[in-house]
Amino acid sequence: MHRDTLIQLAAAAVMVVCLGASVLLTGEVAASVGRHKLVYADSAEQGDPPQVAAGIAMGAFRGIFVNYLWMRANNLKEEGKYYEAIDLAKTITRLQPRFPKVWAFHAWNLAYNISVVTQTPQERWTWVQSGIRLLREQGIPANDNDLLLHKELAWIYLHKIQGYM
Repeated sequence: MHRDTLIQLAAAAVMVVCLGASVLLTGEVAASVGRHKLVYADSAEQGDPPQVAAGIAMGAFRGIFVNYLWMRANNLKEEGKYYEAIDLAKTITRLQPRFPKVWAFHAWNLAYNISVVTQTPQERWTWVQSGIRLLREQGIPANDNDLLLHKELAWIYLHKIQGYM
């Protein structure tokens, strides 16, 4: 019984130390979030789809909601409903603006997956330009220090415009 009491006291001491450390680190983490702009969209703007307001209202369940939107956008793309898929992609990027892989995925989807199934060169070029604009005008300004987005933009220019393989 003496040994069990010592283990419980040691566990309680470790817990108190961890709680104290978390209190000290909370301020630094909160300051880092502000410095590095690591925040979700916390308000819906006029003209946003209803999914944005729903995602913001869901709070902690936002991740599950966004996963559902990802699956739905992918299904729409596979069904050939490209404009609906792009609208849903805009909603996802609005809900996760600081997640660079969202921007890279949707730009790739525009410039590669959707552009290759269109019929004319003009349509293909329109989709490639849409992918470039998405990265250049929205994704990179929202994540200006992320190398992935710059690399994706450079790759689209190199592969789709220059034609180097």
